[in-house]
Amino acid sequence: MKLVDTDADRPDDEAEPAPAVTSPVPEKRRATASLLLTLVILTSTVVTIYTVFPARRDELAATAIAEHRRAAPEWQLTAPDARELSVWTMALLGAGAPVPAPDADLAVIGVRPIDVLDRRGALLRYRVAGAGAAAGDEVSLVIHRARDVPPRRKTWKDGAEVVESWRAGGFTCVAIGPAASADTWRPKLGVP
Repeated sequence: MKLVDTDADRPDDEAEPAPAVTSPVPEKRRATASLLLTLVILTSTVVTIYTVFPARRDELAATAIAEHRRAAPEWQLTAPDARELSVWTMALLGAGAPVPAPDADLAVIGVRPIDVLDRRGALLRYRVAGAGAAAGDEVSLVIHRARDVPPRRKTWKDGAEVVESWRAGGFTCVAIGPAASADTWRPKLGVP
């Protein structure tokens, strides 16, 4: 018979080390670290978006300027009459496209489709005659289905040329032509 229970723990068997006492992290330091981390992530996200995805708000106008200055454009139709122009624009853009009809002071040089931001548009080149226009003044007009909701009108000068951008129904129109005869060609192309 045993008088002493041997299963009992002795203080020498398992001596746990004393816990290390550390001072608590102040609340301000935790909040500051969280705020700095959030700001770094937010700033890097915004910078990445603006560098990887460029702004495209004036992409149509930039394309119109480049097409207007193209040295030798290839036309799908050269010098179409009013009926051919109407049928061509109806097939390309649908009904209601604000295409100025040719007349004695406004002759169509050529037309062709262009793609801007993965959408089909129409490029029309006109020769403007009449009071205030020099002989052979050429004006380009780009008509494109509108991408944005609010109607807006914008005018700016680009060298010796004036660029007009406006909304007409469900279409965005951009006209570019010589600044000297802008007062002559604006009303002929329907610039508001």
